[in-house]
Amino acid sequence: MVAMVFGLFGGVKKQEKQLRDALSSDKFVVEFDTTLSKFKLFPKLRPGKSASYGEVEAAARFMLEGAMSQASKKGLLKSPKDLDAITTFNILLVELLGGHTKLPDKERRELQGTIPGYVFPRTVPKLLGAKPNDVVGKAVSNGIMRHMKLKGKKKFKQAAAEMEKELTQFVLQRDEKYLGVLARHMENLR
Repeated sequence: MVAMVFGLFGGVKKQEKQLRDALSSDKFVVEFDTTLSKFKLFPKLRPGKSASYGEVEAAARFMLEGAMSQASKKGLLKSPKDLDAITTFNILLVELLGGHTKLPDKERRELQGTIPGYVFPRTVPKLLGAKPNDVVGKAVSNGIMRHMKLKGKKKFKQAAAEMEKELTQFVLQRDEKYLGVLARHMENLR
């Protein structure tokens, strides 16, 4: 009898947590749309892609570019190996945005590979050298491998949770100080 009563309370807590998660995700989507309009980010509609693909692409490009420029100002982007860490950050960024906007996994993986190819030449052309496409391709593959290697480690999970909180605060408050997240967590991504 006692186990049955405690089981009921546990079920209520699970339902309550699911409801909170759903409500916070809905709030995130509403604030995400406001963020897109505030920073004048206009998503491109692409044939054969979901409606949220263009929104996630535009926002991720903007946020990655802002995070990289702040990290560059602090002198943290010194070598092409740092691009691997930035790609790992991009994976977390696309997972966060894509998860809340219900972007399909296939399209998330595509954006995780294409966004660095757009942002790197604009923000850190000196690190790319004479063959920028080769350097970007290598950074993307190394960043994906690094993410796969690190994602099971407790320290990385904690850092990823902190980064997601800061990126969520950027979307909710639209304050660019939260884009310094890359500079603050660069060591955890290397």
